[in-house]
Amino acid sequence: MQTNNVKSWKEGFRFEQLMKNKALHSGIQRSPYEAMFGTDMRVGLTTRFPSDSVDNIITEDDLVIFLNNINEEDENEGVDETNNVQGVNENCCSKASKDEGLCDLICSRQKSIENNRKKSEICLLNQAEKMKFRSIHKFPPANIGDSVRVSLPDVDRARANPRNIIFAVVSIEDGQYYKLGNKYGTLPQLYTRNQFGVCPVSLIPLDEVVHVEKSLREIASQMSDGGGQRYKRCSCKGKCDTNRCKCKSSSILCNSKCHGSMPCNNKG
Repeated sequence: MQTNNVKSWKEGFRFEQLMKNKALHSGIQRSPYEAMFGTDMRVGLTTRFPSDSVDNIITEDDLVIFLNNINEEDENEGVDETNNVQGVNENCCSKASKDEGLCDLICSRQKSIENNRKKSEICLLNQAEKMKFRSIHKFPPANIGDSVRVSLPDVDRARANPRNIIFAVVSIEDGQYYKLGNKYGTLPQLYTRNQFGVCPVSLIPLDEVVHVEKSLREIASQMSDGGGQRYKRCSCKGKCDTNRCKCKSSSILCNSKCHGSMPCNNKG
């Protein structure tokens, strides 16, 4: 944009998309453009006119004469040529087609597109198998009763809360999906092996697990001394003494996300 002195930044998106579609994709072992259209992307100016005729154009008058001749040839071809091309597009190998070269070109392009798409699909399947193989060896499977630690997202964690919560593996589905729970409740969603770490020793007996589904935020709030991270927060500039404070009016204590370092009388 600086080189061409262009102020419309969205005009550069088409060039970014061009480079992305032209680049080699490691998964499909070819560019996305080649996988879609069966041929390499052609970049630059091209012409359908013979190179000998174009080389003979020197002046503007030569160009006008050349274009007039092309237009006359197109008009003389008439409707028959148009119908012939349409027939080729409908069935490239039709016996009624008179232009065998065009038929062969269309057929070869269709076969190239089909082959590239099939090869791309095979490459993606192979890549998925390799990723699954590496994941299995990097994250060995857990067993029922093992204690695991689950990372607590920042949005669900107050500043004084731990970064991880300990759970026990309650059940395993399809050999790769784990149901987790502790004495505060059971998580409703299933976890994969790469979403938690296995503790070296068992810390939570299975008989202490409460089989009541609760979200990770709810369990973190119950485990927190300050009530955990809440949706409500205030931005009071006073001491939160009146019901103008959102937290006090909701009968909850202010947390670490409220009003920065301002003094507060609504804390535990």
